[in-house]
Amino acid sequence: MERARIFVVDDKENMLKLEFDLVVTDLGMPGVDRFEVPRTVKSRAPDTEAIMMTAYASVQDAVDAMKQGAYDYLQKPFDPDDALLVVARALERRRLRVQTRSSGASSTGSARMTSRSGDG
Repeated sequence: MERARIFVVDDKENMLKLEFDLVVTDLGMPGVDRFEVPRTVKSRAPDTEAIMMTAYASVQDAVDAMKQGAYDYLQKPFDPDDALLVVARALERRRLRVQTRSSGASSTGSARMTSRSGDG
């Protein structure tokens, strides 16, 4: 896996100051509604992936987290290797989404240029 910069953000105000490729957060983050983090992150930066974790897991919480934009849900305690795999997959999903969008923009631009040259 690539090297990463890790920021510890312990409140909503600091969370809103930065943009991230990936956010790993606990459902019990103080001062924040349980599913506010993935919802807020996705509304500000749709390509950012969010992974939720909690010691008090339920199937309904996992479903709700996914509906709010979380990529995955980890129940504590979790195996560090499993968590790394989830992180790697989330980052790969983000990379592919960004790559697809940028290649789609390039092909749209090419189609427009072809269209113009055919008109003249």
